[in-house]
Amino acid sequence: MVMRGPRVSVDHPDRRGLCEEALEVRFFELMEKRQLMVLLDEALAVGWNKDEVRDGVRNLLVAKALSDADIDLKTRTFFEV
Repeated sequence: MVMRGPRVSVDHPDRRGLCEEALEVRFFELMEKRQLMVLLDEALAVGWNKDEVRDGVRNLLVAKALSDADIDLKTRTFFEV
């Protein structure tokens, strides 16, 4: 699947969220193959900048870690035993 490039200006308030959405599908495909550097190359090639990609990947990694740990943030806190 071809990643979507940015459709808004660099200073648009939704741009980082749009970057994360664009990264999401390829993130999970490449995560399984342990090839996240390919994700960076693809994102840069379609027009996202390194800071946007870094933040998007970080958010997706946190979401995956929470999902893998089966933590429901609505009912649990990190401090419960």
